[in-house]
Amino acid sequence: MTSWLLLVIAGISRLPPNFPELPSDYTKWEYIHSEPRHIFYPLLPHLLAPLAKMKAHKSDSLSLSFDIDIPGFKKNRVASDTTFDYGYAQYSKSSTASSAFGDIEGGLVYVFWRLSQKDTLNPEIIRNYLIYGLNLYDLGCAKLALNKTGVEEVIINNSPSFRLRAMWWQSQCDGSIHDVGSVTCYFVPAEENEKHDFIILCLTRTYHRSPPFAPLEEYTQEEADSIRANWEYEKTYPNNIRQLEQAVEQSFRVK
Repeated sequence: MTSWLLLVIAGISRLPPNFPELPSDYTKWEYIHSEPRHIFYPLLPHLLAPLAKMKAHKSDSLSLSFDIDIPGFKKNRVASDTTFDYGYAQYSKSSTASSAFGDIEGGLVYVFWRLSQKDTLNPEIIRNYLIYGLNLYDLGCAKLALNKTGVEEVIINNSPSFRLRAMWWQSQCDGSIHDVGSVTCYFVPAEENEKHDFIILCLTRTYHRSPPFAPLEEYTQEEADSIRANWEYEKTYPNNIRQLEQAVEQSFRVK
């Protein structure tokens, strides 16, 4: 038992040779969670099936209360409760993109909505909404490093909204798989004549490391040896987070 624990600890502490360094304008890696009393709504992409009131829709079958245009992206997943009081839409370059990390090349954009609570928008509540949003993609299982600028006020939908930038890092407990990328969360509060508050999430993956897992047993020994010998353990991808941010800030409008 002791040996197993030492191996796990060693795997966690040993980073890959080309693991990306955090820019100087970001905080250290840590798990950061919002206060439960400020949770935006009980809506989590990975828990779609168990949510009794949630219903998936064909991407073109639900009239949404907003417009958004992400160049090169398609609306490929929409889910909501039965009366559309809360829900989300997912956008990506692939029409078959899932919530798996393997399908986010080029980035993902989520738009979440809920009936506006007309909360008093003090800085603590706004920050909690944004932290909650940063954790929506991976249920809080990824470490975050926040941009030291903190919460920024921006104009979206022709009204004051809020933005928080971060980097995310998800890894296996044995240190065999690592994913790193950028994530930006927006909180767009409802105006007096509007029905919904919105959280908008932009996410990219810029680094991935993984070993050549099975199904190598499906190959001959010679083929399996060749796969291992030529496997790219580490891959990097372009970071287009700024393009996604620009598209959100310029195109998101409530109908």
